[in-house]
Amino acid sequence: MATSAQRIKRRRKLWWATPGGLCNRSAWRRPLHRVLDTHVLRSHDWPMTRWRCCGQWQRSLNNKWNSREFAMMLGVPVPELLWHGRNLLRFPTVGLPDRFVVRRAWGAASAQTQIIVDGRELLDGRACSPSELRALLIGKYGPASIHPLLMEEFLSADSGQSQRGIEYGFYCFGSHVGLITHAEREGRTGRYCAYDVEWHPYANGISATHKRTEPIPRPARLDEMIAVASRLGEAYGSFVRVDLYNNRRGIFFGEFSSTPFGGRDITPWADAHLGSLWSRYCPGAT
Repeated sequence: MATSAQRIKRRRKLWWATPGGLCNRSAWRRPLHRVLDTHVLRSHDWPMTRWRCCGQWQRSLNNKWNSREFAMMLGVPVPELLWHGRNLLRFPTVGLPDRFVVRRAWGAASAQTQIIVDGRELLDGRACSPSELRALLIGKYGPASIHPLLMEEFLSADSGQSQRGIEYGFYCFGSHVGLITHAEREGRTGRYCAYDVEWHPYANGISATHKRTEPIPRPARLDEMIAVASRLGEAYGSFVRVDLYNNRRGIFFGEFSSTPFGGRDITPWADAHLGSLWSRYCPGAT
């Protein structure tokens, strides 16, 4: 039985032709289409048949704009979009709310995210005015970013305090939710705790490189979150981690992760457990 890491390695090969090189047969399979899946922005008005354009259509959902639109199409709330664009010289510096999040449409991990709350960047823990933020973004991506940036509302914790709401990760195998995590941020790193669908914590950690955090009480909206994640996972049609936020206004979609932790930095227990769920619930899906 293939482990999760083995399946994700195969996914990376088929979807992205990685590792690269002309010896990789996947590099020769519709390379232009692979590039377009990275850059083309899709719409929630599209019919599902247009989304499912090829056998690797899910890779387009790694683009955070596209994943927002996909969730909207399925009736799942997303954070309010305040601004988006590639021209960072036009990045707004006036008329902004006191709290907002900036994410690049393409990119993994928190290095592509800035969270601004009352003039401070939460992940780096330093002062950051709107003009300083624009300069920071231009320094990172240039005046014209290859991928658009999304400025979204800040989803606070249930208490309404300045810390961001807890991020829940639902490991979906089609419509089946097999494992749930909650993440607690420490700057740009995170600590995780894994649970079954009844919210019984697993003694083993899921990440080999991130610390395990202590379990928290069962969320009041757990059943609702599972239903939302299951709906998104069913539409996705394969393994994916669905990230959701439990805000005082309701459940909000965060993003899809097709290769959590890069498929490499997970514990042997999680690797075997997730691999068995993948084989059981969506054995033929990449």
